[in-house]
Amino acid sequence: MNAFSAISKRLKYDKKPLLNLNHLQTQIKKRIEGKVDNSIYNLESYSCPICDSNIFSTLANKDRYGLYMSTSICNQCGLIQTNPCMDHQSFETFYKEEYRKLYVGKETATNTFFFEQQTRGARIYKYIKSSGVNCENVLEVGCGAGGILKYFKDRGSNIFGLDIDGEYIKYGIEIHDLNLEARRLSFSDGNFNPDLIIYSHALEHIKEIDNELDMLNQISNENTKIYIEVPGVKNLHNSYGMDLGKYLQNAHVYHFSLASLENIMSKHGFTLIKGDEGIKALFKKNSVEHDHYKSDFNAVSQYLYGIEKKFQSPFNFIYKIKKMPKETILFILKKINLYNLFVKLIYRIK
Repeated sequence: MNAFSAISKRLKYDKKPLLNLNHLQTQIKKRIEGKVDNSIYNLESYSCPICDSNIFSTLANKDRYGLYMSTSICNQCGLIQTNPCMDHQSFETFYKEEYRKLYVGKETATNTFFFEQQTRGARIYKYIKSSGVNCENVLEVGCGAGGILKYFKDRGSNIFGLDIDGEYIKYGIEIHDLNLEARRLSFSDGNFNPDLIIYSHALEHIKEIDNELDMLNQISNENTKIYIEVPGVKNLHNSYGMDLGKYLQNAHVYHFSLASLENIMSKHGFTLIKGDEGIKALFKKNSVEHDHYKSDFNAVSQYLYGIEKKFQSPFNFIYKIKKMPKETILFILKKINLYNLFVKLIYRIK
């Protein structure tokens, strides 16, 4: 199967963004393109971290910001990944200098961003408590400004957060007095003895995922639970307007389905407790690491092909209307002078 020609010809690299970028985002996009063109940011290929294969099919050659991004699917296990992608040093610099500015469209953390994190924290807390998980000691990797942890802290948890964006960490420490550090996970973090470790929209960003999950295994114990939340690639029918292009973003190295996430976690000694294609998933440590996997290639390829077909359908506007709030639909009808006609029509039907 030639996945690129079958799924997403429209996503060839042309530098055109699929989102409306503000002035700062446009500047940052140009800066990133310049660094790639001048080999300040270098791209490298790598083997699939699940099955070690080097046989891939390309799905797309750009992301939602119009940046070059080769999104490929492993023909053996079905893990979707950005390959080639930035090397380690390029990623480190990108995250420190451009990532948040491009994604949030702001120079530094804001109260709005922090509140959005707290809102996500409330949802995660509810999910965790309903699963009977102990929340006494909570570690979050990729915590941003720490809004999720603030929600847990306010409910009695001892919290500790890590993120490589120093400006956002500084905001969480100085404004909200949170226990945060600007760095990556290390083996020494096991001294915190976490009952719960959170990766909320973080694991998909980590290129050296084998090293990360090895460390995660080392700092976990038999009672530790791992909560992982990522944008599920098999959930496009419920998100991003069914648009694969708007789902793709250059900072995401991996694009998980529940099956591919379970495959990589199982490889490093974790067992799925529960999860969905959302993806919101809960894992626990297992005494056995598995090198076998269940291929998701056919299922995820067929899913993406079907989604792309629906997206390009002339009837796709019906899906978009169904997802709109009632107030938005009425506003549009009024703007195009169809509101009165619509009301009269409904009245006659009744």
